[in-house]
Amino acid sequence: MTELLGPLRDELSLGLQALLGRVIDNNQQKESYYILVVISSPKDKVIKTSLVLLNKKPKKLLNTLCYFVDNKNGLIKRIWALPMDIAIPEMLLTGEGVEEAYRSGQGMPIFNKD
Repeated sequence: MTELLGPLRDELSLGLQALLGRVIDNNQQKESYYILVVISSPKDKVIKTSLVLLNKKPKKLLNTLCYFVDNKNGLIKRIWALPMDIAIPEMLLTGEGVEEAYRSGQGMPIFNKD
C-alpha cells in the first residue's frame, strides 16, 4: 500500500496544478489577487479541494495553501502550505517545541470545535 502513496501524491499534485493554471488563465484581467486552496478534512473518506479568490491576503488556516498572483509583473508566489490538523500518536510527541513551527504559526486563528 505504501508504494502507491508516491504516485498518488504525484497525480493529486498534477490535478491541483492544472486547476490552478485554469483559474490563473481565466483571471488574467485582474491586476493581483490571492488564491486560497482549502482542503477539507476527510470526514467521509473523501478529500475535497476548493479554490477561493481573494483581494486581500487571508489569515493562515490549517489545511490550506495560499498563492499570490501578480498579473501586472507576471509573478506567482506560494505564500504558505499548511498541513491538515490531524491527530499525532502520543509516542511521537517529544514535549519539546519547534521554533520554526512556532514562528510560522504565529497569528493563526485558533478554533475550538466543541
